[in-house]
Amino acid sequence: MVVDTSGLWRAFWLRGLRRDDVSVIGFQVRTAVLTPSTYVVSVSGEIDMHSSPALEEELNWVLGNGADNAIVDLVEVGFVDSTALKVLVEALPRFADRGGQLILVSDDRRVQRTLEITGLAGKFAVETSLADAIARIMVPESEARRDAEG
Repeated sequence: MVVDTSGLWRAFWLRGLRRDDVSVIGFQVRTAVLTPSTYVVSVSGEIDMHSSPALEEELNWVLGNGADNAIVDLVEVGFVDSTALKVLVEALPRFADRGGQLILVSDDRRVQRTLEITGLAGKFAVETSLADAIARIMVPESEARRDAEG
């Protein structure tokens, strides 16, 4: 299945948190609605003990708005520390409890290696592109819709 993601880049960004204090210069997190049950959280900069609370806040906001699925786009992230991993690990079962998924997007070998070293690589669905992550979520949703109609 081919998924057209061109419309996503024109999507209305619901929220944009920018942390500009000295400790987290360059960190930004933005959220867009892909479908009513699926949100894309795009992060840029480094996710460390200073910036991970903003990621946690954003994931809580997404869950509070009824999302079953979240794609956390880490393509523009060059560093992930243990506090960031903690935020992601704690969010994982919250999406699973809703029958949804939390999918990470990263093509950065350093981020993937961090997941491997910590033993978390097998716990997360990781895709190397946003298009692949969207396809991973949209295919099951379209199959469920087709089954409900048929």
